[in-house]
Amino acid sequence: MNKIWKIGLVGAGRGSAYGMLTYNDPRFEITALCDLSEKTLAVYQKELGLSDSQCFTDYGQFISSGPLDAVIICTPIKYHMVHLIIIRFCSSCMLWTPGKSRFWTKYVLGT
Repeated sequence: MNKIWKIGLVGAGRGSAYGMLTYNDPRFEITALCDLSEKTLAVYQKELGLSDSQCFTDYGQFISSGPLDAVIICTPIKYHMVHLIIIRFCSSCMLWTPGKSRFWTKYVLGT
C-alpha cells in the first residue's frame, strides 16, 4: 500500500492552484490550511471540504494541529523566512517562490 502524504497549505489565496493539484492527486490529503484572511480561508475551506478544526488564521496553531508530511508555503516572499520554521516540524517542505529567488531552494532547503 502506498503512503498518503498529509499536506499542510500556508497561504490559501496564492496557494489555491497548488492546493488543487494535491487535492486532486490520490497520493495526497490536505489536512491543514492556514491563511491570515478569514474570508479567503472560508472560501478555500469550502472548496476543499475541510472542517473548521483543519483551518487556521494563526500560524502557531496550524503548526501544532497535527503531524504533517509536507507543507506547501505559498505566501508573499517577505514571510518565507518566518514560515521556514516549518522545516523543524515536518519531514519535507515545498516553497513556492518566483524564479529569481534560487537562494531559498539551494541554501535554505538544500536542494
